[in-house]
Amino acid sequence: MRKKVVVFGISKRFNNIMKTGILSWQEIDGLFDNSLDKSGTEMHGVKIQTPCYVEDSEVIIASAKRYHIDMLEQLIELGFRQISIVQGIEGNYFIQKLNFENINLEQCSRNLILLYLQHSSYSNIYAIKYLVENAYINAEPYEVKCIGTEENEQYYWDLMRAKYFITELDMSIHSSRIKKIQIWHGFPLKCMGVMDAKFDDRNREMIQAEWNRNDYILSYGKNYTTFISACFGTTINKFIVTGMPRNDLLFCTNGRENIYKIFPQSKGKKILLYMPTFREIRGRANGDKKGYIFNWPGFDIEMFEQFCAQNNVFFVFKLHIQDSALIEKWGYNSKNIGVLTEQLLGEQCTYQLLNGTDMLITDYSSVYFDYLLLNKPIIFTNRDEEEYIKNRGVILEPLDFWRPGAIVDNMESLRKEIILAISGKDRYKDRRKELMPFVHKFTDGKSTQRLFDFIRSNDNA
Repeated sequence: MRKKVVVFGISKRFNNIMKTGILSWQEIDGLFDNSLDKSGTEMHGVKIQTPCYVEDSEVIIASAKRYHIDMLEQLIELGFRQISIVQGIEGNYFIQKLNFENINLEQCSRNLILLYLQHSSYSNIYAIKYLVENAYINAEPYEVKCIGTEENEQYYWDLMRAKYFITELDMSIHSSRIKKIQIWHGFPLKCMGVMDAKFDDRNREMIQAEWNRNDYILSYGKNYTTFISACFGTTINKFIVTGMPRNDLLFCTNGRENIYKIFPQSKGKKILLYMPTFREIRGRANGDKKGYIFNWPGFDIEMFEQFCAQNNVFFVFKLHIQDSALIEKWGYNSKNIGVLTEQLLGEQCTYQLLNGTDMLITDYSSVYFDYLLLNKPIIFTNRDEEEYIKNRGVILEPLDFWRPGAIVDNMESLRKEIILAISGKDRYKDRRKELMPFVHKFTDGKSTQRLFDFIRSNDNA
């Protein structure tokens, strides 16, 4: 005897699904919808009713993705265990069958915090995971778990029992119950969102709606809150000033040893890290790819190798993950130069290496704002500054005020500034200290603990 089939969610999407033929009216025994206006009406002779338990039946959810979690919770609480979801978009629908027979509702404590980790390289989410797993913070009474992207029974069950969802991306998790915490990325130098130099105003409402779905947004401090609010149209009452979790790694990891493991040839040398921002993302140019120092006129790898050897320097190239292929193709590693690829980094975060370096060289990357916490020399390159500002824009002016270090655009100047810095002539130490309070409210490496303290106090309020 076949199970009865009940469709949940009678909408325009349901009508589009029926047109594809993946479901037929002959196999539908009932219709559910939460709208009281639809309750009691009929479609093709089948009555629409508010959801209730129907024995020996399978429910198929036909609504849009943003309703899936709430609808699954509702059905499971009613007693259903065989549930399907119509996934996909118009013209490419498919039915995904789910079986929740093995779930234990009594274990649903609602004390789960889910982390969405896409990649580790610069990730605040990775930092939270690392700090929790290594007991650097007190996360009690919460269970903390990373969530994947495979939409299976475990994925949905984790979401149904989660209390908080923490992300640094735009992954949309829709639930009327889950509190969403957005971490985002670093302190903004580049314009983003509606402040972008080439922003398409047609996207304004979409961006603002997406950001306003966040319940809370982590912040470095008042300036960060102001800048991010301007970029994404958020209200300031969503921001909680904790500092950024990835910066905690600067205080609790042995960056030098982590670098030695990847580049044993760096032992006994001054370690210089070159970390520029991306020049192209999703097909859009931001500046000039020739802005990278290995593309500058006058850059010769053999001469640079000799320079590093003469000055007992180990030079690490680390390009942004978006542009990493540019340096991977070059693939140069020697006694004095290393190319830090995503493969070599593995599942580590770059911030587990930062405190082991003696100097940072960058351009418009937000990493230097975090590097201020180490109060070590920073050199800025600006070879494509005019083009970068034209294509993307910067949110901070005057720009030189926000760059506490020497600014160079040719190899001779770069070499001179490196020699000055490694010889102990740190001309910008006081400037970095002056800039610090404009960026960081907290400088103690306890940002993640403040986040969990906030969650606890919020739950107990």
